[in-house]
Amino acid sequence: MNQIIRETRLNHRSVSSHLKYLVNAGLVEEIRVGRLRLFRPNWLNPKARRLEELLTLF
Repeated sequence: MNQIIRETRLNHRSVSSHLKYLVNAGLVEEIRVGRLRLFRPNWLNPKARRLEELLTLF
């Protein structure tokens, strides 16, 4: 999450909220390792694969 915050210059609350929506939609999966929370695309979801294709256009 910190990397997203640094690169987008959004605050922690905004990033956390957006990630929550993406996880709930099944586009992103959250992996907890101790206190660390890792987020990655959910490649099993066809919509996540399509989203990546669209984002690479920018």
